[in-house]
Amino acid sequence: MIQMYMGLMVAVSVVFFSQSFSLSLVDIDIYLICLISAWIFGQRLQRDNKRLLTIMWTLADEMGYTAADLKRLSGKYGEVDLTLTRPERMAFFPGARVIQAVTCKMQIEQTQREVEARHLA
Repeated sequence: MIQMYMGLMVAVSVVFFSQSFSLSLVDIDIYLICLISAWIFGQRLQRDNKRLLTIMWTLADEMGYTAADLKRLSGKYGEVDLTLTRPERMAFFPGARVIQAVTCKMQIEQTQREVEARHLA
């Protein structure tokens, strides 16, 4: 989503600056407002993704899961990509839906383990 918004900003820049250099203050203000809002949106998105990744890896560590296990659950990203999502690194950010889906699948597996442990006891 942020890529789409930034693409729109590039298109607006091209339109503004290709016409002529006689831009009004209103044009510049609108452009700056859009640019600042894109930056704020990107910061918020990154903060939310960091929070989701921290939750995902906390649960993965509790369950003893590695990046290979998360790869199995995500089905979309490789082990190296998922290793780069660890809270110590945070060099790669998968989509929020993928992070939430993996976390949900881990919670289901954790519940299944607990149920099996109760039946064995």
